Amino acid sequence: KPDRFKLAPEMDVFVSDFLQECQDADKQLIVMVRFSALTNKGYPVVPSVWRVVQHLQPAAVEQYVAWLKKTFLQPQIDKLLDFSTRKQKDNPAAKEQKDDSVFRLRKWIISRLCAIIDNHLVKKSEDLIMDVARFVFFHAFFGTKKASADIPETKGKLSVPLDDKIRAVLVNSFFG
Repeated sequence: KPDRFKLAPEMDVFVSDFLQECQDADKQLIVMVRFSALTNKGYPVVPSVWRVVQHLQPAAVEQYVAWLKKTFLQPQIDKLLDFSTRKQKDNPAAKEQKDDSVFRLRKWIISRLCAIIDNHLVKKSEDLIMDVARFVFFHAFFGTKKASADIPETKGKLSVPLDDKIRAVLVNSFFG
């Protein structure tokens, strides 16, 4: 797309081949997390519907989903590898861009979680599907005032509050 960085097509082939050949869930997780952390102004360079996830071992899928959820709750933009251009970095609206970066990252994460659940080639348990559905549903429609042992989603602390824009994305993802 214009004005967006993306991986070269041959990189998809390299990553896909590696994940297909590697049976070590820990190594697979590292690859997925590191590529998901390559961003441009908060938006990861890998597509949210990145099909290489279908080669992950079930344990790697579960750990990757856990990382995505944690990153959604506590986005640490400064820990991502940002591919911003000099012009983007010199822009005086840097503070506003940081807030937009959190929105872009969270929007991508929700799309990524939904893509993982929707891909029938990904090896996942019913519990993982329900976990993602509960996560999206809870954050789309509820907020936490006090943690409850009966509702695991209340234990996650948001480092940046959810705004109406991201709630709209969550609602659309839940019903989509």
